[in-house]
Amino acid sequence: MTGTLTENDDMTIAPGIYALHRAGEAPVPRALDDAGTGLHVAAGVSDTGAGPGGVTVCIVTEGRARVGTAGEFGAGEAVVTQGATKIEAVDSGSSWVTVRCGDADLSGDAMPLRPSDHPELPSCDPTPADLLLSGPPAQHDLTLFKDQACNFAAGFWDTTAYHRKSIAFPKFEVMHMLSGWIELTLDEGGTHRFEAGDTFLIAKGTRCDWRTGGMGKIFCTLVPAT
Repeated sequence: MTGTLTENDDMTIAPGIYALHRAGEAPVPRALDDAGTGLHVAAGVSDTGAGPGGVTVCIVTEGRARVGTAGEFGAGEAVVTQGATKIEAVDSGSSWVTVRCGDADLSGDAMPLRPSDHPELPSCDPTPADLLLSGPPAQHDLTLFKDQACNFAAGFWDTTAYHRKSIAFPKFEVMHMLSGWIELTLDEGGTHRFEAGDTFLIAKGTRCDWRTGGMGKIFCTLVPAT
């Protein structure tokens, strides 16, 4: 399953690559729920991120948004909040993507994810050599939020150019591209390209290879229990 995100009556997010936002394009409100994991993903301006509990990650994709008591955030910035969160557009044409895990918990205040606050990320172990179709990249990771109990996390990640083999993706991940580009080619055919300012979801079980000339991203991941 690939293409645009739509309401899903069966309450499961099938394997696939879902474009949530394209830079410079008008938002199209849409949402998906995965009942088994408590994951809720919404794009556009129709969803506030509100819910009976859990943790919401709001990624601003265009303009500026006011997120609860956490303040204002511009395009390419995000914030992690606890429970029901009111999100309001500050500028005309503002939009955002929300990712909520109903079982997660945030200890303390809202947690801003602003790239300007973290100009240099710590190095991390690169993609394993047995998964590479290219030379090893240099990669950096900064996980600012993680709920250990339900494996829900958010932060920043970047890499130099590399090409990775196709595997069954082991998690749900929403990525907001801060820089560069990535091309994802599905085993059954079809290539999806995303560039700076784009936001997309890769669902658990999706089989595709990865090729990038270098990129940076905000990530939000949920690793379901096995």
